[in-house]
Amino acid sequence: MKIKKLKVFLRHNKRLTIILLLLLGFILRLFLTRFGNLSGDILVFGEWGMRFWQYPLDKFYRVRDWQYSFPTYPPLSSLMYGGIFWLNDHRYLLAQIHNATRLIPSFFVSFFGKVEPSTPFMWNNGYFMLLKLPSVLADVGISLIIYKVVLEISKSSKKALGALIFYLFNPLTIFLSSFWGQTESLIAFFGIYSFYLLHKKSYVLSIVMLFCSLFIKPNWVVFIPVYLYILYINKPKIRDLFFGAFLSILLLFIFTYPFSGFNVLGFLKNTIIRNMLPASKGAQKLTNSAFNIYSILSPIDSVLVTKRFLISDSLWGWTFFLLVNIFVIKNVIKKNASAENIFSAIFAVGMAAFLFLTGMLDRYFFPAFPALIVLVFADIKSLAWGMLLNFSLFANLIWAFYRRDSHEIRTIYMFDHQLLIKFLSITNLIGYFKIIKLNIGRKLSK
Repeated sequence: MKIKKLKVFLRHNKRLTIILLLLLGFILRLFLTRFGNLSGDILVFGEWGMRFWQYPLDKFYRVRDWQYSFPTYPPLSSLMYGGIFWLNDHRYLLAQIHNATRLIPSFFVSFFGKVEPSTPFMWNNGYFMLLKLPSVLADVGISLIIYKVVLEISKSSKKALGALIFYLFNPLTIFLSSFWGQTESLIAFFGIYSFYLLHKKSYVLSIVMLFCSLFIKPNWVVFIPVYLYILYINKPKIRDLFFGAFLSILLLFIFTYPFSGFNVLGFLKNTIIRNMLPASKGAQKLTNSAFNIYSILSPIDSVLVTKRFLISDSLWGWTFFLLVNIFVIKNVIKKNASAENIFSAIFAVGMAAFLFLTGMLDRYFFPAFPALIVLVFADIKSLAWGMLLNFSLFANLIWAFYRRDSHEIRTIYMFDHQLLIKFLSITNLIGYFKIIKLNIGRKLSK
């Protein structure tokens, strides 16, 4: 009886329900940050934070004495990881707060400070938790944006709440941020929020948010043509464009100054464009563990030398990606930058980049993933295909994370000439076109 009354109470107090769900999602993710293998990028991020305080900042991006990898992300990321290391270095404050107020439980203080002996630098549990915290918080923010967009499109609070829950408690998003500790959701939060603000005609803050996304890691650069076209059809005031650009340039100077002094342009040219961007791509391959069209046509992680029909796969990929952009601008956005059209465009362009551009990493589908959830909950008819695509993309992450450490998982995926990888890659392609047909195609036929 009490449970029934609680359900009725929450149903009539939507704001409280949302707050409780967000809090529960945050606590669950924070708890799960203690799990997952301490390997790969999380150790790279940890070293960037530590070395931030050891190396002269004007040489930070040029030093090559690194245990794992020299910095391949823009300055905003390095400043963030440096700040995280500083917070962890002052973790004694947790014990002081506990002693003075008992607000922080003693078991958490002990857990936070416990050293993880398997890492070369003897980092503590709390450091890994803090390294994952920005992505955990970003997941909470993205789920709230999804709620607002689905509510606006569908006019249904049930669908909006379902979308929030689907994202917040999705094994895929939990695995990527809490287990793996990747930055995809952090990058996506600023990118999605930028497009949401663009829809709301808050142009100054939208431009600043897009800049922040790109200056953490430029994953969202593939959306710039669509973003600029929406700006064009919305016809913002010149004043708003000027202030948005001015604030972004000011932040660029502030974030870059510690690493470059006053030579910001030289830093952008010599460090970011010439060194950082090529290094961040890694080996030039058809696909870097991404289950896309190239893992169907060739063995996974094949070197980028293949030519089909006289031109390279890279050129074919960019050609198809360009055609998708043209299709989206002409048929989806047109003269109506509604929330549904904008998120349809994000899904179409983001997944096209993942499926057809060469050199894609396994997690580079993520810019399109929140938009996928918006679409399938706004039109519930495509939910089954959305869940199938969700499962296939999650299987891609499992492969990428465990393939080096688990012989059993590698064997399953590589069995019979990579049959499972090819099947999941085909599933990604079919799921993409089905979602396009059921959502974007439905609007075009009206």
